[in-house]
Amino acid sequence: MRNRSLLIAVVLMIFSISLIACSSGGGGSAGTSPDVPPTPTPTSQGTPTGTATAAIIGAAGGTVSTPDSRITISVPAGALASDTTITIQPITNEAYGGIGLGYQLLPEGQIFAKPVQLSFTYTDADLDGTAPEALNIAVQNADGYWELQDLTTTLDTLTSTLTATTTHFSRWSMIERLRIFPSSATLHVNDGMQFVINFSYPMLGTTPDPTTGSKPVLGFGWARLNTGVASVIMDNNDWAVNTIPGGNAVVGTIYGSFEQAGYIAPAAKPYPDTVVVSAMIKDILHNNVKYPLTAKVKIISDVKTYGGDFQFTNNMGVSGTAHISWTQFEDLGDVRSYLPSGTINGTINFPGCDPYPYTATIDTGTPAAHASSLVVYTATNTLYPMQYQFSILGDGPDVTLTCGTSSITLPMKTLAWAYGGSCGQPPYAPYTDENVLTGSGGACGQMLSTSWTFTVQ
Repeated sequence: MRNRSLLIAVVLMIFSISLIACSSGGGGSAGTSPDVPPTPTPTSQGTPTGTATAAIIGAAGGTVSTPDSRITISVPAGALASDTTITIQPITNEAYGGIGLGYQLLPEGQIFAKPVQLSFTYTDADLDGTAPEALNIAVQNADGYWELQDLTTTLDTLTSTLTATTTHFSRWSMIERLRIFPSSATLHVNDGMQFVINFSYPMLGTTPDPTTGSKPVLGFGWARLNTGVASVIMDNNDWAVNTIPGGNAVVGTIYGSFEQAGYIAPAAKPYPDTVVVSAMIKDILHNNVKYPLTAKVKIISDVKTYGGDFQFTNNMGVSGTAHISWTQFEDLGDVRSYLPSGTINGTINFPGCDPYPYTATIDTGTPAAHASSLVVYTATNTLYPMQYQFSILGDGPDVTLTCGTSSITLPMKTLAWAYGGSCGQPPYAPYTDENVLTGSGGACGQMLSTSWTFTVQ
């Protein structure tokens, strides 16, 4: 078992050194100072890939879309003087932060009398490590730079579309402007790692356009978000695990400083075994409304664990669903014992009282003193071969129930409890595969109904 206190100290020390190095000119992911964004650079043009889509559109206007509806061109009436073949040619995507394919819109350099709409559709897969609010549209100019269309692009999360307007054709791409790195990871219990917010386009234009003198927002390779910008679009330490600010002992803890944070996995594998680390970003173009950039971390253990759900109703009128992770603490060869962690959600229907919805934490206890446990007897056990039994006990604040004109207060532990696999004596629940423990039952001892499935994680 790793020394968790020492690990936390080491991760925080590395995190602090990283911050000091950055503040003294150390590099982001692209080797730049955190206070100086990278210099925009041009790219080569994408090369055609796949089949082009075309339509003849005249003065009355019209639309053309790729077969997968990834991009749609909407030409309004009066934008074209005569019939024109409008073509969408998929190309390799050279855009910074580019998502999927790029698109060359033809005729090359076509000028429209009225702005046309370009709509891109995104999918859930496109949001890995980013968010709809961090997406945008970029166009490659004549010098090879990618110009962000942030002031003319609108987002519709109901239809999963980004729409920009233009009066000319060139090479276009849907891009992600911000993302969390890494966007996914696998981590052992008690281990630690770092997360960083990276960006591919600055907040303001920095390089003058050689033809107009204006300063468009030009893209560059992924780099760690510079500290000056991070302090504008983020609150300090606005990081969470499973939406819990700072996390907790069950899902892991996170310690952040604006654009980067250190995460420590929990001491026991949670259920579900994948947690979501998030950093909140302020959309400064839309009233500072916050949105999360998220990364998924799968927690693995060196010891055997089960995960699953247990539905129950006990004779106290308490029903619930327990989301449980069972972690092995003892292996005697023919008997294996596990301690639980997780939560119980349900309703207390105490006789004569109003229904009371509740959430309880499962009492894990210790190997030496536990009120909840799972005991699995292996095929070599001579008394109970290939059988198992388990129990759980909820913990939490006292519960005050309204019962007519009066009320009663009871400890959570006297209400939120359940067991399965037995009626208090053998034989216990049988299994055919030790990796899958599943069963159900009607009235049995103090339980009115039960059902469960636990699988090895």
